[in-house]
Amino acid sequence: MVSDPAHPKVAADVAAFAFLEGAMQVLLVRRRYEPYESYWALPGGGLHPDETLEQAAERELREETGVSDVFMEQLATFSEQDRDPRGRVISCCYLALVDGGRVSLRPGSDAREAAWRPLEELLAEIDRGPVLAFDHDRILQYARRRLAYKLEYQNVAWSMLPERFTMSELRHVYEAGIGRAFEPNNFRRIALGWGVLAEAGERPTGGRPATIYRFAEREPRILAESARYRRAT
Repeated sequence: MVSDPAHPKVAADVAAFAFLEGAMQVLLVRRRYEPYESYWALPGGGLHPDETLEQAAERELREETGVSDVFMEQLATFSEQDRDPRGRVISCCYLALVDGGRVSLRPGSDAREAAWRPLEELLAEIDRGPVLAFDHDRILQYARRRLAYKLEYQNVAWSMLPERFTMSELRHVYEAGIGRAFEPNNFRRIALGWGVLAEAGERPTGGRPATIYRFAEREPRILAESARYRRAT
């Protein structure tokens, strides 16, 4: 993707998150070609003439990782002049939230590998120096903040969970996504106050059965002011 400074190229990149193995994870690909050959990066690539930016983001995510049909929304635009050594490239980045348990990674296109990486460990590495290709360190830091804000005011956690889950499983997603622990009873009270959860049976635990929940609607919805987690101290 060599570009003329007078005619910048446009790209779409994706910061995709999933809750796996007890931690928030980010999806990365290992680049096959220069620049940054063998570096880890966020999935992404150039815009085709016949597609929208959102279609480009969906295509790149599918082609480079095998992940498709996930919640996705526009995150931010990154347009620094030196962000790509091949020339001027303006990137529109998207935030994707994934139920990691239902996807199987299949690297392809210009990616040698696709893998989930623990988010907090990766961010700690980035704090010590550059890690990802291009300006993807900065994009990931921005996306991590947006992830926390998104969980605080919208019911998008449904996109990171199976259809049915326990209150503890929901709480663990929020703790990893927002970056703080919640007292279980307080979390349950606030979560039920959203008005978006429905009971869906019980799960045996060896003791008292755990109540199973589901989201009554699996579409983005603004949470009531009283349910925002900044207030759950």
